[in-house]
This record gives sequence, structure tokens and C-alpha cells, in this order.
Amino acid sequence: MEYSHLPAFPLEFGKNGESYVIERLTMQDTKVKAHIHDIGFVSGAIIFVESMNRQGMIVRINDSKLALDRDICNNIYVKEYIKEDDIAER
Repeated sequence: MEYSHLPAFPLEFGKNGESYVIERLTMQDTKVKAHIHDIGFVSGAIIFVESMNRQGMIVRINDSKLALDRDICNNIYVKEYIKEDDIAER
């Protein structure tokens, strides 16, 4: 697994149909942070953006598909995920 050496950014700015590597969670609400951590939102986990709209996005992580609102997306910092096959092509 590789990820971009560019700075991490909030998932809110991710693109539809792209995969990202979670770098950190920045939300202040410890209950929300603990809950999404338990689901698998941990540093190094790969997250895939299924779809987006003004309210938030639908993502896949592990074997789960979840709806996240913009506030939560704004507090999940990610980096671009680059598959090993893509590295060989560069």
C-alpha cells in the first residue's frame, strides 16, 4: 500500500469513486470519535467514496457502507490511496 506524500486533507474534499487512506480523526466529540473508531475508521484504514451530495457522502470501509454527514467528513483527514499497480505505471 502506498499513499500520496502530499499533506492530508479532510475527507469532505475527496472525490466520488476514489479511495483514500485515513491519517487521523480530529473531531472533539469523544463519543462520535469512539463510535467511528469502533467501525474501523483508524489510521491506515482504506476508505472508498461511493457517492457525494451537499449533506455528506456514502463511503465503504471494511465490509460496511455508511452515510457520513459533512461535519464528520470534515474531521476525517485522509491521503490519496495509490495501488501498487498504479505505482508501476508511473
